[in-house]
Amino acid sequence: MKNILLTTLLVFGSMSFAMHHEKDEVVKPEPTNKMALLSTYELGKGSSYGALQREMIQYQKDQVESGFNACGLYKHEFGSIRGFYTYCYFNDLEQFASIMDSRGPANLNERQNFASHTDHIVNVQERNMLVAPPYVVYVKYVFASSLSINEADAAARQIFDVYNTAFGGCNMFGHYWGPENATYFTCGYESYSDFAVKSGKVSEIMVANLADVSLNVVSHSDDLLSKIDLN
Repeated sequence: MKNILLTTLLVFGSMSFAMHHEKDEVVKPEPTNKMALLSTYELGKGSSYGALQREMIQYQKDQVESGFNACGLYKHEFGSIRGFYTYCYFNDLEQFASIMDSRGPANLNERQNFASHTDHIVNVQERNMLVAPPYVVYVKYVFASSLSINEADAAARQIFDVYNTAFGGCNMFGHYWGPENATYFTCGYESYSDFAVKSGKVSEIMVANLADVSLNVVSHSDDLLSKIDLN
């Protein structure tokens, strides 16, 4: 009888613990990463990379700590802005608002190590590159303002398909808030030898499919960047 009573108590005790644990446990939903914050930080004239790189590493760590789903850091190698490029993924503007509204006041005595910077809130339209590669080409296209939103999107997707095919998977971002109405692609490569091969494929596919197509491109840039480890 004692053994039966003890077994019964253990069973009900285990059930009670499991129910209590299940009740208190908070299951964090999987991030959707439907939006991103893309930023650039320009190196000041005569400044070294070291100080700004250390600041950017800590800043991106703080960004994750403040609530962004994932953040990363890349450094200029070839292209327009000699400095740093950052990204942070988030689900929606509600999450973004929660992060921004919970931040304390800025430290006005903190030294600024960059010359200028931009912030772009973008929609994640395609995300085929799920792991941050050692190098990326950061592509920007601006289309004529005479195009409708759907026409500009269709033109952007035609060009994106070229990069996406040549690089074996790229990400596409559309303007939401920021200083310019542009479409952005990021495509990864493992080395400059790998870039040479994939760049050649871009040219081949572009010539074969879009050489005679009017896409109403106003401006375009390709920046080559290398990854900075946050750890």
